Amino acid sequence: MHMKYASIDIEPFLSERARAWKPSAIRELFPLQSIPGMLSLLSGTPHPKTLPFEAMSFRLKPIAFDRPIEVTIEGDDLVEALQYGPTAGVPRFVKWLKNLQCKVHGRSLDEGWAVAVGTGSQDLMYKTFQSLTNAGHSVLFETPSYSGALGILRVEPCSLAEVQSDAHGLNPDALREVLSTWHKRRPGQCFPNILYTVPTGNNPTGASKYTSGKKDANQYNLLILEDDAYSFLYYGPEENHARSYFALEDEVNGEVGRVVRFDTHSKVLSSGMRLGVMTAHKKVIDAVVTMTTNTNAKTFSTTQMIAYRLLSSWGIDWSLEHATLSLLAFTSGNATCSKPPPGNTSPALRNGTPRKLAFSSTRSSSCPLAPTRIPSCERRR
Repeated sequence: MHMKYASIDIEPFLSERARAWKPSAIRELFPLQSIPGMLSLLSGTPHPKTLPFEAMSFRLKPIAFDRPIEVTIEGDDLVEALQYGPTAGVPRFVKWLKNLQCKVHGRSLDEGWAVAVGTGSQDLMYKTFQSLTNAGHSVLFETPSYSGALGILRVEPCSLAEVQSDAHGLNPDALREVLSTWHKRRPGQCFPNILYTVPTGNNPTGASKYTSGKKDANQYNLLILEDDAYSFLYYGPEENHARSYFALEDEVNGEVGRVVRFDTHSKVLSSGMRLGVMTAHKKVIDAVVTMTTNTNAKTFSTTQMIAYRLLSSWGIDWSLEHATLSLLAFTSGNATCSKPPPGNTSPALRNGTPRKLAFSSTRSSSCPLAPTRIPSCERRR
């Protein structure tokens, strides 16, 4: 594998717990079930012929097309949706998500990162903290911060250190101050190895960041946990729409692997489907996946297949347009449809004429709940 940028050595960041988990003995044998003619009793799953469902059908609203579209899951797709599968996610869904990350963040598949699907991003976050923190470790987090993440961290055997934020989100000067004076102000405490931040539409403040340097992550040897649940709900001038930490780490730091990114379908697709997405260095993904194989085994195949069939029928361009519609439904409530976005070559276009969203909104840009992009924390070089 040839990579344009060097990948960091992630091994020193992995926790004792991450190293203690071993792959599930049963799930390690799953590939053998794909041998033609194999009748497997390995995991106690129903025989495919006894599954009580013949097909699952759902109708898509006329959002991306000029009329409602019927989607049916049947045959081998239905069996895949109703049985156990790879812990990291339904393979076709994972591949679609990787292509989305490449398109949105400008990354290449040969840079040593991977994707895993979880039961909501909070499930993935919990396992990531478990995989990266030991007793006595120190974790940086912006304040105010997302209460769900704090609920996880407060029961972890580590010390928490606040980094002040302001109207512009995480304050880079405050972060530098904490890091540069750490040993003087916190003698005897472990130097932090991870920073947790919500760069877009911070919960609870609503602040987001404009683009900025972000250059100091490798100077202080930090991993950045980028909880970007509201990334696709950007509201503001497009020129202020900042790129993610995941997008910037290679060109800014000349290396990859420091950013652990969390996305979710809960904000733009369905919260009840419980589909979170984690993108990170492959060894971090492996650690989280290994933990999952031994705990809840995997995320629901059925909801993954439904999401895959929906998103693949829309294509990446229309999936991103739908996020815009989701945002404006809370603002002006005013949305109309016209022609298709460029480059949408989804096979499902055969089933209907695609449409492109055209919006108008009267929401004031000064509204404190409007997530505008504000100067972002500089990466530590």
